[in-house]
Amino acid sequence: MANAGLRFVGGDEVGPRVAAASLPCTGPADLHLAVPQVVGLLRRQVPPLPTDDGGDLQVDIEDFAARRYAERGGSGAQEHVESIAGADQLRERARAGNWAEGAVQLQGPAVLDSIATHLHLTQPLIGNSVSIMSTWSEPQLDSRFVVVDGLRMHYKRAGHGPALLLLHGSASSLQHFDRAADLLSESFDVIRPDLPGFGLTGPRTDRDYRIPAYAATVAGFLETLAVPRYAVAGNSLGGNIAWNLALDHPERLTGLVLVNATGYPEKAVPTGMRLARNPLLRPVLRRVMPRGAIERNLRSNVGPRSTIVDDAMVDRAHQLMSRSGNRSAFVDFCNTDQPDRSALIPRIAAPTLVLRSAGIDGQHFTRDIPGAEELVHPHGGHLLPEEEPQWVADAIAQFLGSTTDTPTH
Repeated sequence: MANAGLRFVGGDEVGPRVAAASLPCTGPADLHLAVPQVVGLLRRQVPPLPTDDGGDLQVDIEDFAARRYAERGGSGAQEHVESIAGADQLRERARAGNWAEGAVQLQGPAVLDSIATHLHLTQPLIGNSVSIMSTWSEPQLDSRFVVVDGLRMHYKRAGHGPALLLLHGSASSLQHFDRAADLLSESFDVIRPDLPGFGLTGPRTDRDYRIPAYAATVAGFLETLAVPRYAVAGNSLGGNIAWNLALDHPERLTGLVLVNATGYPEKAVPTGMRLARNPLLRPVLRRVMPRGAIERNLRSNVGPRSTIVDDAMVDRAHQLMSRSGNRSAFVDFCNTDQPDRSALIPRIAAPTLVLRSAGIDGQHFTRDIPGAEELVHPHGGHLLPEEEPQWVADAIAQFLGSTTDTPTH
């Protein structure tokens, strides 16, 4: 076996948010990349990796993830090494295995240029740097999955302390809370699922996207994780689910945070949802969701001073919306007749904090929930946790720190 090799390493030095980033080479043919950016490309690869020099490809799957999980109090992959002879076996293993929890080393003197081509690296491997595209449609290093009522739910969990559930909005994913979750995990056991119909959780087989069904699924999700008591914070749709949880399971909630939450019938319907309700566009949007439309929707949902909508954010939203079944799930969600439970909001007994942007309409929670507190951001948009993660995290931490004690996990 020759010394030349291509090495993918999923360490802390390169994060999953990298998009078309220039990464340094440590040697003339020794390149370190983050596993999440590469795993999906290997799995989807159609042409076999050539071994026309007669050499084999050796794949070493090493356990760096277990150390990181152990540092965070969890458990992860087991240490193992596998050798696979031949490109067909390599592709089969890549499709079947979960390489997002390991480091992959490919060696073989005649395969480097072909690998670079198949992985869409924009420069040759021999040189000072290469560029790669990140993939959001595959699990990341800290991804976890659990089955709830037959639905395989994707979630992330980090930190220690009282349990805190974060729920994202429609046409979004758990990454919506990435930065806020990093801040909150210093004081809380932060749990973030991809809600049914979105992200890596994907569509429901029963196509039931009513808010009470969401609330029941989320309650079952926490039961499966053996978390009996928790605070919940939700943005937009996530806030709607959160206050429905407070109505349906008041004994479980220690605190409620509503961030630009929906639920009042007079709230304006976003442009993307109006388009998905158009009978002429519905069948089209089930088949294709243009990247430009997603970008316009994101820009319309942030405040006038926000600069968070960039290529990486649009790529993430487009890739996740383009996953199998997600476009149709979004159309189904937008066309679901939602029950109006707003008359029940005054019955909510959980300590409640309302975080809203000054320009967002349909926000009467402070008026209707007894004892609710409110903070208003002067220029934020609908996506407040992404636009102002520090402001949101500080407000949540201070509020929950003043409420009744929550069991620590």
